[in-house]
Amino acid sequence: MKSAVIGLGETGGPLFEILQEHYGNDVEGYDIKTTPLIKILPHDIEVLNITIPYSDKFLDIINVYQDLFNPSLVIVHSTVPIGTTRQIPNAVHSPILGRHDRMKEDLKTFKKWIGGEKVEEARNYLQRAGFYCECVSTSEETEALKLMCLAKYGMSIAFAQYQKELCDIYGFSYNHVIEWDVYYNRGVGPLFQRPILQPPNGPIKGHCVIPNTKILNQQHPNPILQEVLKYE
Repeated sequence: MKSAVIGLGETGGPLFEILQEHYGNDVEGYDIKTTPLIKILPHDIEVLNITIPYSDKFLDIINVYQDLFNPSLVIVHSTVPIGTTRQIPNAVHSPILGRHDRMKEDLKTFKKWIGGEKVEEARNYLQRAGFYCECVSTSEETEALKLMCLAKYGMSIAFAQYQKELCDIYGFSYNHVIEWDVYYNRGVGPLFQRPILQPPNGPIKGHCVIPNTKILNQQHPNPILQEVLKYE
């Protein structure tokens, strides 16, 4: 099955490696930062994997690659606003889950959620490469799940900063907050575990949490999300 990965960054690169390990030379990889479109000759590709970051030009970029490759299935792995994937012909959404410093290992471990009308085709393609898949009926569900996941992480980071400020006001160490939560986690069930996080002491770093919390807040504004965005 001939396929291509568009975007070979922190998520696309490891995804390409995993697919290539199974599909071999039938998988092509394109780094949009270094491979001009003019150098890509039009040819048929069955599955088009999209891992580029979301931008205002996201749909236009995908349309160009669809015209080049004429895929029967598009898998959008990128984190996108709710409703984006439905605007792409023959597309499903399958968000990336994993830590950037060990993405390849995590891609093989985390469940790969897939949403959209062609979920069975996408599941067959990904499962053959060793992914553990979970299918849902709409791409809106997976788009929302990924955005909420990142926003929830941002909320925890923002609350860690709030706790640090209280510690400073009352003159005790933030290490006691961590110790409290570590012992709390030992005594409760898995559903009640708390994340153990350091405060950002400034902006929340990285290119995932703030940009995607902003996307979710633009679509569905909420005061909690606005607190996270204070650390932009």
